[in-house]
Amino acid sequence: METQHDIGIVVLTNDIDKTHEGYRPDKISYMRLEATAIEYHWMMENSIHPCVIISGGRIRSGPTLAEVLEHTAVTDFNITRSDIFKEEKSLNTVENAIFSIEELARRNINNCYIITNDFQLPRAMDCFRLYGPKKHIHIQGFSAEYIITKRHPERTEEIDSFLSKKDTIRRYEHNRKHRIIMNIPLIGPLLLRYGVRVQMALLGERPQEKVGDD
Repeated sequence: METQHDIGIVVLTNDIDKTHEGYRPDKISYMRLEATAIEYHWMMENSIHPCVIISGGRIRSGPTLAEVLEHTAVTDFNITRSDIFKEEKSLNTVENAIFSIEELARRNINNCYIITNDFQLPRAMDCFRLYGPKKHIHIQGFSAEYIITKRHPERTEEIDSFLSKKDTIRRYEHNRKHRIIMNIPLIGPLLLRYGVRVQMALLGERPQEKVGDD
């Protein structure tokens, strides 16, 4: 019999790095996983039993993003393996939402916390809120920066410095384009009717783009 979980924490992956010891989450994914662990352990200490859905497919040869982050969640952050579910089909934020919502619905979980970064959070919330209500799932979103610095205020400067780098600014601009498109009247209903291909076409996305931030 499967364990009944009270809430689902969905962590959106970004990328992985190949090292001489094998594959590891990149720094952005690791930050999101650290924030997920903080929330997971706080909930467990307060008699709330969460599951962690790690959302990310295979973007190149090698393991899926979800597979690599699952290993790190267990070894680095002491998240119980039986509380982790891998969503290994998604290749972008739209698919993160679609397949994670399906996994939550299959497990009769009606509450969802999304954990990503500030620059992606509005986009992720737009995507999840398109699909979540259809399955009667309540969506909330939290940034990894907020969770970590709330627990460890002394790390604020370190995190701010990392997230101000040029590549992060590029990611922010990509997500800002998404918000502009989503605010056009009737776009939401159009996406619900015609699905993922329409949204990717509107945003100029390609199905094989990097997971999470694209």
